[in-house]
Amino acid sequence: MILSKRQVIAIAAVLGVAGAAGAAEQFGTLFGGSGGTEFEQVCNMGSMSGLRVRSGSRVDAIGTRCYQDSPVNSVLHGGGGGSLASSDCAGSTPLAKGIRGRAAAEIDRIGLLCTDAAKISSTAMQEFGGNGGTAFSFACANGFSMKGFQGKSGARVDRIGAICSNRAETSTDL
Repeated sequence: MILSKRQVIAIAAVLGVAGAAGAAEQFGTLFGGSGGTEFEQVCNMGSMSGLRVRSGSRVDAIGTRCYQDSPVNSVLHGGGGGSLASSDCAGSTPLAKGIRGRAAAEIDRIGLLCTDAAKISSTAMQEFGGNGGTAFSFACANGFSMKGFQGKSGARVDRIGAICSNRAETSTDL
């Protein structure tokens, strides 16, 4: 049996392995259905500052926009339908703090909760997709910001969740 990184961290926390409670990475709630192939997309340098989306009535594909000196696009996970758009969090040190949207068997709508490292409050960014499904929202814990996404995709994005990281680990600016 091969365990994912998420499963190893969860097992370590249950067993009380040193360092698990103060882990630099946290995995958020997964929203959506069970179809598709698993993916994980993270910003290895800098912090997550926005997203790229292909969408119509649902979210067809998703990717991160990472900020170091300027925004950098990641690959897209999902299909080629819908229209391509991207949006970035605002501020001098933009950070994605969480996700919100709508989901059922697939992700119907997606957007980010944003903050600036110098501010305490979060603001909602533009959302992409349709109005089906049930509303969801997830914000990273205090001191953490989004590092990327985890989920499942095929022709569309079936499932999505946030990967949060200690801010000191995600940005050289902080």
